[in-house]
Amino acid sequence: MIHSAPQTQTPGADPSLPAPETDAPGSQTELSGAETDLFTEPTLLRVGQTGKVHGVKGELELYLTVSESLLCAHRPFLFVAVDGLPVPFRVEALRSKGAALLVQLRGVDTVEAAKRYRNSPVFLPDSYLADQQAEFTWEHFLEFTVLDPRGVPVGVVTEVNDATQNILFEVETPQGHRFLLPVQEELIQDIDPSRATITLVIPEGITDL
Repeated sequence: MIHSAPQTQTPGADPSLPAPETDAPGSQTELSGAETDLFTEPTLLRVGQTGKVHGVKGELELYLTVSESLLCAHRPFLFVAVDGLPVPFRVEALRSKGAALLVQLRGVDTVEAAKRYRNSPVFLPDSYLADQQAEFTWEHFLEFTVLDPRGVPVGVVTEVNDATQNILFEVETPQGHRFLLPVQEELIQDIDPSRATITLVIPEGITDL
């Protein structure tokens, strides 16, 4: 896991986000002020995706690119893409299963119900990732823009190669040239999840290889 102290801004509310779920059809759930803020959060960031349905109670495999503790440290909500729109769900239970997690979402308690949400992107509010204790896997930086220490864009991360001891980003420049960039945590100067940028010390001449 890669630690970060990203810098994010929290703009005003966005009424276009879907309304929070209710406990039962037609019922009204009274939310605390903190939970109400969650559903008016204007910026959502992708942090992984669901996998297959597990068992008979509607659990879903969950593959996160952020640490599990980040989700548990905040309000137990997760946004799942449904028909292209992020929909909030309360997390009822979360447990480990090999390389994945198993998540139980409120209102999703059968295999048939869970099938609608399998293999779907999942999101958290950007304010979660502004946490000083935020941790990321290397895969989290796919499609991030790499900046040099002067803030100049170098290219976009198109692939993460972790087959060797040294992690490599495959970076594509604006001109379409691709090169391999070795990355280590000590070379990271800044991570900004809300802008999808990572600032790195770039070895001289490597962009020409």
